[in-house]
Amino acid sequence: MFPPGTECQISVKEKNLAVDDFSLRLSGPDTAALLKGVVIRMWFDGHRTVEVPAGNFFGTGYTFNPCRTRFTTVDTDGRLSSSWLMPFRDSCRISILNNSHDTIGLETLVTTAPYRWNESSMYFGASWKEYHGFETAGSENTGGTGLHTDLNIARLNGKGLYAGDAVLVFNTADAWWGEGDEKIYTDGEVFPSSFGTGTEDYYGYAWCRPEPFNHPLIAQPAGNGNFHPGMSVNMRYRILDAIPFRESLRADIEMWHWVKTTIDFSVTAWFYMLPELK
Repeated sequence: MFPPGTECQISVKEKNLAVDDFSLRLSGPDTAALLKGVVIRMWFDGHRTVEVPAGNFFGTGYTFNPCRTRFTTVDTDGRLSSSWLMPFRDSCRISILNNSHDTIGLETLVTTAPYRWNESSMYFGASWKEYHGFETAGSENTGGTGLHTDLNIARLNGKGLYAGDAVLVFNTADAWWGEGDEKIYTDGEVFPSSFGTGTEDYYGYAWCRPEPFNHPLIAQPAGNGNFHPGMSVNMRYRILDAIPFRESLRADIEMWHWVKTTIDFSVTAWFYMLPELK
């Protein structure tokens, strides 16, 4: 059992390895507080590259939603698994920090596979941002301003690959929240070289559909908030269309809600970067 403020740490100090599977089972009195308050942190060769709440890192949101993709799995028994390849030169440390207000139960397993580090090897990374109490503009024909806002998913400096992202929204209105376009800028672009046609298109569905789905590279583990108050989670992994960058990358998503309201919105990004990461 882990009281508030304590952590479980797993350390590996050995060359020619990579983490290839990381699984976690959590228990506590408040599921939402558990999945948001338990934070996954990772260091590779002393570089911290991951700091993301467990529910966001594994793509389940703040309830347990069974789902299976190429890189993350949520089983019906609540086990959370990640199969991202995470190479390192000679050391790796994974911390599971209990940032909640409750004492929690925790089981974890980390497995490694042979990997020879070379000059092209990159560190795995993941980031998270939250826009709590965000006021949407709303469309003009529903009494809003129509002045929709681009929200940042990630800003990366250095050389690497953008490998995917996810959004989690707590909708508060009987209206659709996901008309906004993704906009991804590389290496100082003024206009984004990746400019989408809507959030639902980017994450692989249409017509605001609420039904859960999961495929190897796209998933909607929860869609309760797609046209009503509730939580929705959308994920996209980009191993077939990873975006390379030499100096920098900025990924934004436009928050275009049909109506003027207040929502909670958070974003997670997955990426790989050369060791000179910033």
